[in-house]
Order: sequence, then structure tokens, then C-alpha cells
Amino acid sequence: MTPRRLGRRPLLLAGSLGLLAGCADEDPTPPRTPTPAPPAAPARPSTRIPGLARLERRSGARIGVYVDPPTEPLEHRADERFALCSTFKTVLAGAVLAGEPEPGASLREDLRRAVSDSDNDAANRLIDRLGGPASVTRFARTLGDDVTRLDRREPDLNSAVPGDPRDTTSPRAIAATYRTLVLGDALPRGARDLLTDLLVGSTTGAERIRAGLPEDWWVGDKTGTGGYGSTHDVAVVRPPGGEAFVLAVYTSYDDPAAEPDQDLVAAVARLVVSAAAGPAGSRR
Repeated sequence: MTPRRLGRRPLLLAGSLGLLAGCADEDPTPPRTPTPAPPAAPARPSTRIPGLARLERRSGARIGVYVDPPTEPLEHRADERFALCSTFKTVLAGAVLAGEPEPGASLREDLRRAVSDSDNDAANRLIDRLGGPASVTRFARTLGDDVTRLDRREPDLNSAVPGDPRDTTSPRAIAATYRTLVLGDALPRGARDLLTDLLVGSTTGAERIRAGLPEDWWVGDKTGTGGYGSTHDVAVVRPPGGEAFVLAVYTSYDDPAAEPDQDLVAAVARLVVSAAAGPAGSRR
């Protein structure tokens, strides 16, 4: 199939409702104890993503990938730390919605701007609403994520200096957390629907994972961009007739002058799609 950028927000929003209908009961139920995201596991060298190591060598980037749920071991540097950059905003929105599952118009607009548009001012207002960056870290811990941490506000958190543990995650940890928030039961149904629509309505991800997916796949994503050429995307995706899963792609360089490379993220997504459809298994 020919990869393309997904468009037409109304169709995607309809797809989001279909996804959520397949992941939750039709009848309203009382809030349940969240299914925790698993903690980071020891690193495993095998990726089963043909071409990824070669792409990493050719690009000169460090590439982290994880597919959750792991029906096949599609991963690469899945337990290494990468700067969160704006991919934290989905976790931030989840923390806000956990406390205020029926947001008013003003709060809803800040959530939309922070997640769909990746607006930093809106994100900082939400951080302040929670009581500071540490509140986002604490919320991640309630989901079973012992890796993801937020230490600073925008834009300082995007410095992405190699080796700095502040404001970091791992592909495995963040993918599991997105799955818990969007496909799990960490949030009430209405709040989960809203968060899903915010990801589907992303205005920043057309050239990243979306560009590497077949045109008929459903997708909602959150991007992140920072220093050292850091270019990230975390997407909840679903092939036609298949199960939804989360794909996390993180890329960075050792050079502080490196530029973001959206094409690299799209290339990684294409390799993952090819690997998932290969002899090792298929998500269709």
C-alpha cells in the first residue's frame, strides 16, 4: 500500500469513536482501577525490524522504537532514555482529565491547544493547574510508569542534552502509558474519548508517523521536537480490521547543531509496518 499523510479530521474523528467502541463497554460503568503500564524491562538487543539498524547507521541518529502491545518484539533501544519534548503533553492532559473528567469550555480549549496544536503556553497553564511538573511525574507513577519524568516547564524541558535524565522517558514506557490512557481504563469514558479526539486532531504530525502509514490506517498522535535534533512521535494506530496498538518513535543526535528530521520518523514507521506484516506476524 502507498503511504500517505492522513487527512480529513471528520473521518478520523469517526474512526476514533469506532476505536473506542471496540475498547470499552457500550454501557456506562463506574470508574475502574486503571490497568497499570508495565515498568521498563531490561534491554533486549533483538529488534526484528529489518532495515532499522542500517537506517540508524546511515542517518547517524540514535533511534528508539517500541510497539505496544508487544505481540511481536518490534523494538529498538526501547529502554534507553530520550527527551520527552512535547510527547509529555498527552500524559499532562491525562492527569488533568483524571481530576476533571468533564472540563469546561476554557479548560477544554487549553487541552486542545496543548495536545492538538502542541501550544507551550497552554501546556504551562495546565502544568500550573496541576501544581507543577512533578505532578505529571506522580500521575505517570499511578499508571505504573516508573520511567517517565517531568522536571521543567516549557520550553526549558526541550533542551534534550544527551545524558541529562530530566524530562525523559523510554519508548517502552511511554508507549505503555499512552496505551493505558487511550486504550485502557485509566480515564472515564468521556475523558478518554476527548483525549483520543485531541490526538486524532493533531496539527503537527502529518510528516512523521502518519506519513509512514498506509492511507487506510486510523491514527492519532503526539509529536515532540527539541535540541540535538530530537524528533519524536507517539501514535495510537489501527489497521483496517485489526487491533489498535501504540507506536513510539524517538530520534536524536549527539550534535547540538543537528536539525529535526521528520522524514527519519516516517521512514521508521514504514519499516515497522513492513515488519509487522512480515513472516513474524501481522496485526491485521
